[in-house]
Amino acid sequence: MPIPEYFELDNGDRMPCVGFGTWQATDEVLERAVDAALAAGYRLFDTARAYENEAALGRSLRKWTGENPDKRKELFVITKLPPGGNRPELVQEYFDASLRDLGLDYVDMYLIHTPFAFEHVPGDLHPKNPDGSMKIDHTTDLLGVWKVCVFFSLHALMMYLRFVYDGLL
Repeated sequence: MPIPEYFELDNGDRMPCVGFGTWQATDEVLERAVDAALAAGYRLFDTARAYENEAALGRSLRKWTGENPDKRKELFVITKLPPGGNRPELVQEYFDASLRDLGLDYVDMYLIHTPFAFEHVPGDLHPKNPDGSMKIDHTTDLLGVWKVCVFFSLHALMMYLRFVYDGLL
C-alpha cells in the first residue's frame, strides 16, 4: 500500500504526511534549509515558541509565498505553546507572539508542547534552578490550558475560512 501524500483531519483539513522540523536550527541555517525544503516540495513546517526560531521560519515562508494567498494555502504550519506558557491566562500572549514572529495571519495547528509546565519567567523560555534542572511548575491547570487551546484552534479555523472565502469573493 503506498504512503498517502496527505492525512485527512477530522475538520476537513489536509495535513501533509511528511514535514520539516525546525528544532535546534539557528536562524541562518534554518532560513537556507527552509528555502531548500520548499524547493524540494515540503509544505508542512513544524516549529515551536520554545525553539526560538519562529521569526526565521516566518521570513522564509513569506519570501516563498510573497503576496500570493494561494501559496499560503499550500502550507501547513504547526507551532506549540511553550512549557512556561502552560497557563490559561498566558495562551493568548504566546499564541499572538508566535503569529507575530511567524508573520502569519493563522497557523494550521496549535499544540500544547508538553504535558507539564515550567515556571513562568518572563523572557526566559527555559527557566532553570541553580543546579541546572528545569524549574517545573506542578500547579498548572492542563485542562484549563487545553480548553483555551481548543478556542485558538477554532480561531485558526475561522481565520482559514475567512482567508479561503475572501479569495472566492
